[in-house]
Amino acid sequence: MKAQEENIRKMEQENEEKIMELLFNEVIEGKSVFELDVRELKDMIKLIALIKKTKVAERKKQLQEEDQLIKG
Repeated sequence: MKAQEENIRKMEQENEEKIMELLFNEVIEGKSVFELDVRELKDMIKLIALIKKTKVAERKKQLQEEDQLIKG
């Protein structure tokens, strides 16, 4: 039962990521942000936050590696 719930959550997450990716591509291809509805705007905000979070995590890892080299 627990594994099934986890699988459903994973599928929902993947679905949400695909929706955000499609929306992002539409904006890149010229769709105005003024044409988006509230749900789409929320998805765009989530996507931007996810991108920023990923960049921060990468930078944190880079700084930790540099710190290890200095201390090393």
